[in-house]
Amino acid sequence: MDKKLKIILILIIIAISFVIIRKPFYAVNLGGEDGLFAELFTNQPDGPKYQPAARIFGKELYGPPRHPALIYETLSFFGKVTETVIDYSRLSQYKTTVLLRAFMSLFQLFVWILIWFCVLQFDQIENKNSLIIFLILLMFSPMAIEGSTKLQVDNTVGPLFVGSFCFSLLIYQFTKSRSSAIYILIFAASVLMGFGKNEWSIAFLISFIATVCFMKIFSLKIENKLIIVISLGFIIGNAINYFYDPYNYMAGIELMNDMIKDYSGLSTISTRSAHRWFARNIARAPYTLPVMVLVLFITSRFFANLKKLSFAQIFLYTFSCALFFSFSISHWNSEYRYFFPAFFASIFAFFILNFEKFNKTQKVNFYLVCALILITNFTYFKDAIPYITPDPINFTAYPSYPDCTPLLSTVDAYFNPEIDYIASSLGLEAAEKRAEANNTEVCLKE
Repeated sequence: MDKKLKIILILIIIAISFVIIRKPFYAVNLGGEDGLFAELFTNQPDGPKYQPAARIFGKELYGPPRHPALIYETLSFFGKVTETVIDYSRLSQYKTTVLLRAFMSLFQLFVWILIWFCVLQFDQIENKNSLIIFLILLMFSPMAIEGSTKLQVDNTVGPLFVGSFCFSLLIYQFTKSRSSAIYILIFAASVLMGFGKNEWSIAFLISFIATVCFMKIFSLKIENKLIIVISLGFIIGNAINYFYDPYNYMAGIELMNDMIKDYSGLSTISTRSAHRWFARNIARAPYTLPVMVLVLFITSRFFANLKKLSFAQIFLYTFSCALFFSFSISHWNSEYRYFFPAFFASIFAFFILNFEKFNKTQKVNFYLVCALILITNFTYFKDAIPYITPDPINFTAYPSYPDCTPLLSTVDAYFNPEIDYIASSLGLEAAEKRAEANNTEVCLKE
């Protein structure tokens, strides 16, 4: 069979399997911040206020997300595309839930297709059979399956932007020709990176500077054209992101500084903060285990081939580590969604660094790790599957309150568009201020 046809058939099988495996998770009730992103995807509120905060006297009120606007505009764009064929207002809550989670998962499907294409296309990747086994285990990990259906930006736009850039570097590394098309691809992917969260851009910038310094120190060949293309694209992407919405771009930097100051290993060290940090990492370990394993693997491969590395290999290694460690030091909450950019960057780095065969010790260690991930996957799904809701219960229909405005979750408010509310996530004090500013009072729902 022709190689191209074989690759296409395999990618189609992977795409179909991806959707089938996630089918039970598509039906899980929306909750938490899901209402924010359901509103963003289906109703596309105008920036800079993208997040629903209240509905008072029938008027929708929104607030700024304090993250760069283009990640929200990206979700809004794809939501608008789906609306050309779907009228969400006519759907039941069940169908809306399934479709929203399914559409969100397609962001990661796109990146998995890019990864599998590289694995199947490029013969320069060594240990291919072993790596394919490892890749399948990663695809069946709790993080990959459950996390892909969440309504958030970290697990949707994050993998899209980061994965596209990593893919462009992998293409550059394994393609002999240096055509204009490859540089255009890298430039476009670098612009996309500038459209992301401030945290991703800072990790990108640190990695870029570290890579150039590393190559200078070890007298490695610096590919000037590649560096210029990446730098130019990254600067232009961030400039567009800033000028499109200066408030949210700068608010994202302020929020990140607040997180570092109050909720990270860089904040005041105390027994309480250390305990909180440890508890957070233990709570997300069943999900982040594959990322930790990947970072350890690419570190061992990196130092084993220290003076043979190219710019692309060094950069993807440092970028993966920067994305992983910048979030692993945080004890803001136990959410594992922040690690998705690091997860996919590490997978690409893992493949780009495997240009030499495993020795006997490496092979033994590799399969021990595969066994560990397999056991973790089995344990998780054995416990999780009985609790997956196959048919979500409809959200309660709340009555209108004539003299006050109830506090509701954004999910309840999303599925009850006819009633007034104030988002419970604001907290009581902020909700009361919002109510007072709009000539109403807060009341608790019955």
